[in-house]
Formats: sequence, C-alpha cells, structure tokens
Amino acid sequence: MSEVLPQDVTVRPLGQEDAAAVAGIHSAACRIAYRFMNWNYALEEVERWIETERMPAWDWGIVAEEKSEPIAYLAMSRQHIDHLFVLPESQGRGIGAMLFRRALDRGLRPLTLNVFEANGPARRFYEQYGFAERDRWFSETDRTVELRYGLD
Repeated sequence: MSEVLPQDVTVRPLGQEDAAAVAGIHSAACRIAYRFMNWNYALEEVERWIETERMPAWDWGIVAEEKSEPIAYLAMSRQHIDHLFVLPESQGRGIGAMLFRRALDRGLRPLTLNVFEANGPARRFYEQYGFAERDRWFSETDRTVELRYGLD
C-alpha cells in the first residue's frame, strides 16, 4: 500500500542545517501543546538546546516541507522517538501521522517515547498505534508527570 502525502508536502532527511527551522517548529508547537505547564522558552534558547543537546543524540530524522519550508519533523535516538512536532497551522492534515508511520515502518522494536501525562491528545495519538504506558515519573525540570510509552 503506497502512502499518500498531503498535497504539496514532501519529506526529506533531517540535517544539522535544519536546527533553526526545527527550533521554530518545536517552539510554536510547544506553546500550544504544553499550555498546561506554561511552556514559554525563548526561541534562541530552544535553538541552542536543539543544536547542542538534542541533535547530537539523534541518529535518524525526517522533515516534512511544504513549498520548500519545513512544517514538521520527527527525530529518533536509536529505538526512541525523541521528537515529533508539527507547526500548529499545519496540524490536522495527517502530516504528523505520516512522519510517525515512517518511523514505525523502520521496524525497530521495542520502540519508546516520552509524553507528558497532561498531554491527552498526544497520548491518544500514540495509543492508536499500539503504544502503552511503561513507566512514569515527576519531572522536576518541567514540573509535571512524564510518561514512558512503549511498543513491542
């Protein structure tokens, strides 16, 4: 079965040159998805974090583009899905699901990811693909409960 991309959306590998775009996507999406924890980091701080802490750990990633502009990305560290974020104005079009399916189609198992307990929409999204809670803890950094989800 071939995958149908949303109109005018292309997917390519994630590269170091995408740090600024990834930070912008991450920041815009988190301001909405993480309202429950008053997420409000400066874009420059997010970009520095992406470049120095996240990207060096990623060994696979993809970017969705529309009209040559990045609108979503997914990044992994081995068998852990570290990030999946879509610009708010591009959500609801199946782009995140398409990126997620591509990660699943790599066939790596078990797979893990982290999600905040209060992020109900993300939890339901992951659960529809068979992910289930494996662990939970209180994140002192984020001041909220974080969950480890797994797929065997």
